[in-house]
Amino acid sequence: MRDEPIEGVHVVALAVHIDDGRKVWEQAGRTRTDEDGEFRISNLTPGTYYLEAGPKLRSSFLNARSATRQLGFAAYYAGTPV
Repeated sequence: MRDEPIEGVHVVALAVHIDDGRKVWEQAGRTRTDEDGEFRISNLTPGTYYLEAGPKLRSSFLNARSATRQLGFAAYYAGTPV
């Protein structure tokens, strides 16, 4: 199998915060991959994000009780070139 880029894959960036001692997942941004299989989610504030990617996203991650369904990891550092 060749390493070919996949176009049109849905990608969602999710952030977690604690509210009354419970994890709350929030969608921070979403996009789709381009013809090169790359994606960019703009306007993210500095922080840690979890990524969910697939042909159709059902926000299953948002309903998860733990981070065991984590599909990816991304970090943004303000002031650094992208």
